[in-house]
Amino acid sequence: MKIYLISILFFIIILFSSINRYENYYTFFKPFEIKAKYNKNKYILDTYNFSSFIEDKYFLDELVKLLLTNTELLNLKTIYQKNDTNNLLNNLNKNLIQFLIMPLPLVYLKNNIYKNIRSIINISNITIFILYNNKFHVNISKFEDFLKKDKVLNIGISNKNSVSDYISQLFLNKIQNKIKNYKLYYDTHENLVKNLKKQKSKYHVILFLDSNPSNKLRKIIQDDYENIIYIKDIDFNIFDFNLRNEYFFNQEYIKFYKPSFHYPNFKYKTISFTNILLTNKYLPNNIINIILNFILKNKEFINTKIKGYEIKDYNSINTIYKIIPHPETHKVLNNLNYSL
Repeated sequence: MKIYLISILFFIIILFSSINRYENYYTFFKPFEIKAKYNKNKYILDTYNFSSFIEDKYFLDELVKLLLTNTELLNLKTIYQKNDTNNLLNNLNKNLIQFLIMPLPLVYLKNNIYKNIRSIINISNITIFILYNNKFHVNISKFEDFLKKDKVLNIGISNKNSVSDYISQLFLNKIQNKIKNYKLYYDTHENLVKNLKKQKSKYHVILFLDSNPSNKLRKIIQDDYENIIYIKDIDFNIFDFNLRNEYFFNQEYIKFYKPSFHYPNFKYKTISFTNILLTNKYLPNNIINIILNFILKNKEFINTKIKGYEIKDYNSINTIYKIIPHPETHKVLNNLNYSL
């Protein structure tokens, strides 16, 4: 009887073990969702670590899953720490991580400090949106108009030490000749929008980042029954700095999922920046080749899998040369007939 019970217990353990192995295999290594031209028997077992700011966690997690399920790469991991630009770049420079998604304005011209970092490709475009309450701030055409009654421009931003925080401070430093006195307030995006609608809001404007067209902006417009939330233009022509030469920001128009009389496309100017995929000089050429080819050849497939975060900024590939490109980048782009 005792032997019989032990046999049953052993069988149950074996059964659960096999089930768990299957679930892990299916979850992480489910080949292959798209047609691929490579030998599926030659998997790459080396481990490569990816990282980004916390705000880009969803996008990076999903991208890594797609690489796992559609390429020879079997051991890819994502690592997230606190949002610290220099710490992330230092980890990439020392090969503690092998891939990093970083806003281009935050890494621009830092090759002198982090000499081992290399660029791969512009991975996405992020747009800056600035909103204000027209019920309490009327006849606003330029930023200085907010300061007709107040000495300090109060700006609401989503969370301290966030990408919004870093990009906002970089932008505001560039336009100090227009806005010399400002104060930043930090809160969640939802609370910022609620406060902006109040009669005595402590913010003159709120600033947030999103794709263009923006789901965040769409929701704000839908919930703005009084039609009091207005969009503030950001036009290169009114500022005395040459961002075009620096490649910090790009001028663009805000687009809408459902354009209307009040919110047509190509009316409101704003600025955007590029998220760039970085690596370091220690990465083998074949790994860069696999990842870059997968992204370039499967843009539409990736966009259908990663909702709300569209990869589309291939027309700005030339900006990667503001950071030393990985040698394999030249080869892949040439083979796919991308202009350099």
